[in-house]
Amino acid sequence: MNVRSMTVDDIASAMRLAAVVHLPEWSAQNYVNEIANPAAYFLVAEGAREPERADTARESVVIGMAGAHIVADEIEVLIIAVHPDHQHTGMGTRLLSQLLSEAAARGARNAWLDVRERNEPASRLYLRHGFQIVHRRKRYYKDGEDALIMSLTLA
Repeated sequence: MNVRSMTVDDIASAMRLAAVVHLPEWSAQNYVNEIANPAAYFLVAEGAREPERADTARESVVIGMAGAHIVADEIEVLIIAVHPDHQHTGMGTRLLSQLLSEAAARGARNAWLDVRERNEPASRLYLRHGFQIVHRRKRYYKDGEDALIMSLTLA
């Protein structure tokens, strides 16, 4: 597995991953804007997809992604997504760790994020990294689910 910065060539594959893991729908232009944003830091974990025909090469595909905004001394984690076939492999940990390392290198001292209350695997990942629940936003998501606001001091 290779983890690297997202490029425009990754957008179609990232959008397919987002659909599989039921992330809020972003347009291709949203991804382009984020990649071009100097405050944004987006990563992809790429794997290989087997070719549909024997005479074609293996295609690189996004099997995980992460994104954040790093502004002044804060990082807001926007996305951590791992394809279901690659969950429980440490990929989420690797993506989050790389986001937090980059944020610290850019001078961030605090991290925060929101997570669906019922997303226990994500909550456990964040808690293992030292995040703490600091607030609950009632009915934050369109379906009425609460959001847990989590925070971490980096330095």
